[in-house]
Amino acid sequence: MKKILVWLDGTDFRRQIIPHLEAFFCPTEHELIFLRVARSVHGLVPEPPQDATTEFREPGYRSEQDAQRARHPIFEDQVRQSAEAGLEAELRKIIRPLKDAGYKASIYIRFSNEPSKAILKCVDELKVDMVAMTTHGRTGLTRLIFGNVAEKVLHKLSVPVMLVRPVERG
Repeated sequence: MKKILVWLDGTDFRRQIIPHLEAFFCPTEHELIFLRVARSVHGLVPEPPQDATTEFREPGYRSEQDAQRARHPIFEDQVRQSAEAGLEAELRKIIRPLKDAGYKASIYIRFSNEPSKAILKCVDELKVDMVAMTTHGRTGLTRLIFGNVAEKVLHKLSVPVMLVRPVERG
C-alpha cells in the first residue's frame, strides 16, 4: 500500500483536499495518514516565588494570578493531552466516511509553530510515498507576510506532492 500524508489544519479550506483523494486514489491501494499540526501548547504555572527578604520574611508571588496558579497549576502535558483528544475527535469525524469507503486511514497529531517542519519530520518518520495538501497559491507580498507552507514543503521533499488550489469559501 502506498502511504499518503494529508496535512490538515482544522479549516474547511484544507479539508477540500479530501474529494481529490477519493477521486485519484483507490482505497485498496492507498493508506491515508492525516496529520494535524496544532500550535505548541504551554502550561499555566506561576513564576517562581520571590525570595524572602528582610522586609518580607516569607517567599511570595508577584501577583494574585501567580498565587492562584501555584494553588491550581495546569501543566503543559495536561494541556497537550486535552488538546490532542479534541483534535483526534475532530479528525475521527473527517476520516469516518473514508474508512466506510474502504480506505485505511490513521491520525497523527503534532504540536509545532512551524507546520512545514512538522510535515517534513512526519514524512521521514512515517516513510510516506506522497504528501497531499491544499494551497492558497499566494504570491508577492502576501506570500512574504503569511509564508507558504506548501512552498516550504515542496522544496525540501524527495517524495511527490499533490497540491490542490481549491476555491476559498466565505
